Amino acid sequence: MSLDLEVQQSLRRVMSLGGLSLAGAARGCNLSTATLSTYLRSTPEAVLYKGDLDGIQKRIATFTKRELERALAPQPPPFVETVISQEIAGVFRLSHVERVIGVVVGPPGVGKTATIEHYVQEMGDTISLSVNAMWDARAILVALCNSLGAQAKGSTWQIAERAIEALTGTGRLVIVDEAQFLKYPALETLRCIHDRARMGLVLCGMQRLYDNMMGKERGLYSHLFSRVTRCALISGDIDGMDVSRIAKSVFPDVTAREMEVFQTIANDPSGGRLRNLVQVLCHLKRTLTATSGKMTPDLIRDAGNLLMFRSAQN
Repeated sequence: MSLDLEVQQSLRRVMSLGGLSLAGAARGCNLSTATLSTYLRSTPEAVLYKGDLDGIQKRIATFTKRELERALAPQPPPFVETVISQEIAGVFRLSHVERVIGVVVGPPGVGKTATIEHYVQEMGDTISLSVNAMWDARAILVALCNSLGAQAKGSTWQIAERAIEALTGTGRLVIVDEAQFLKYPALETLRCIHDRARMGLVLCGMQRLYDNMMGKERGLYSHLFSRVTRCALISGDIDGMDVSRIAKSVFPDVTAREMEVFQTIANDPSGGRLRNLVQVLCHLKRTLTATSGKMTPDLIRDAGNLLMFRSAQN
């Protein structure tokens, strides 16, 4: 049983490249922080770890190999402002400045979440909550308090009061992504917080969000939808210039024939639109880097056919 310096050095490299803390690296290796610390302080002359050294080095080697591959993997293209993102950001700005409620409704893959992330980066006083089907009113309140640094303990009413107190007078904006998953009590809780704290609120989601508020139970949601100052209904049609800008952010020398294939993928109504475009661009980048090959329209089509919605059509 001996110390493998190559494994130890690889771990240090991964931690340095990824800005990983000791605790983060320990979680990735499925080891305790104390164990990993002891291992890193070991030398060939003085192996401080007295347990199964070979066993933990195998875990560390597996972790570092995966993380190095991840570091070399193609990154998604940078945020590119599109016609749709401009419309969405317009709702954000209005709601933020005027402290009103906005709604953004659109199909998946048109850039709602990417625009939220970009807006949050630009406007540091914005809170973004990405909800799911498990979230209820209390989960919303706990997440809000955690984002605000307020105590999220006690009864639901107590947590709500702390969230309202932390938001009042701040002029902040709260954006709720995937809001189609929220049922009436959670949405009404958000409406109440908006009214009392006087802050901006935007609900983003798919068509079901709009249908819930304006459908058969419209009367139930009247307190909420009557306060909506701007509602953006995104059609999902992707502007050709936007596809071009996104594709050229990854492949600056893309040809007209190649761009036609990218346009087809981005505007396929059965798929994820811009999200699918980004997935195809990343796949192409990975493939061309590994093979030193040249991009062609057929290669783009092959990448598109790997997507789930395309596989279902074939």
